[in-house]
Amino acid sequence: MRSEPQIAAAAALIGNPGRVAMLGMLMDGRALPASELATAAGLSAAGASDHLAQLLSGGLLTVIREGRHRYYRLANEHVAAVLEALGRPKFYHEAAARTAVPGVATGLAVTGVGGDVLFVEAASMAGKSGLVLTGQLGDVMKESARIALTYIQSHAPQLGIDERAFDSREFHVHVPAGAIPKDGPSAGVTMVTALASLLTGRPVRSTVGMTGEVTLQGRVLAIGGLKQKVLAAHAAGLTTIILPERNEPDLEEVPLDVREHMQFHPVQSVDEVLALALEPNVLAMVA
Repeated sequence: MRSEPQIAAAAALIGNPGRVAMLGMLMDGRALPASELATAAGLSAAGASDHLAQLLSGGLLTVIREGRHRYYRLANEHVAAVLEALGRPKFYHEAAARTAVPGVATGLAVTGVGGDVLFVEAASMAGKSGLVLTGQLGDVMKESARIALTYIQSHAPQLGIDERAFDSREFHVHVPAGAIPKDGPSAGVTMVTALASLLTGRPVRSTVGMTGEVTLQGRVLAIGGLKQKVLAAHAAGLTTIILPERNEPDLEEVPLDVREHMQFHPVQSVDEVLALALEPNVLAMVA
């Protein structure tokens, strides 16, 4: 049971935008490293460390140690008081829930009414080798999925994937919502990341959204609609954006107050995308 003094104490301690953002990331019971909490809150490592120290001293957080790594979790006895102090969230940060398991990546798209966030889901099953695609995908998007699977399979050793993982396995890529037609090449990096996440067992970072076309050689090509995509990512609670290097000048079109709360990573290759997007192996093992 939460008490009024508990709620008041939590509210007094939380009263800072950085702490609100960090605690919001922990409301679903996950344990996260300081680096991911700092990114979510738009803070420097030093700034996040100061806030975490105050939340720890106030008893709102606990620390979980895995070897040399430290993860922060909301203290069970304070969950109700923190929720009361924070109030009802304005947005449901769906990416955190969707990407908690390997095989799901968060992409960015442009629709007729602006930008949007989409999730690419990948699964595999016993069967004859092949690729199943669902979600009302257009021809260009189907080609992107085929390129993504070919890239992963042809680079399996470099990615730490056993080549036998493809033997007698059928792969299924789905892009919800199924009732909405979708097309375009910019989901290429998201499809590669979802398949790499599935086959390595490493979840995708919940704060990351991405966009970019992919070639068979693993090059990341430019896309359109970056401003709309970044605005959609910001509204959805994403704080880290992976984009093609050739689109970096387009960031000038994004409002400054949005850019100041996000981190942008221009990339040239799929290797860079996966290094930024996938959780470290240690977190995959903890999960």
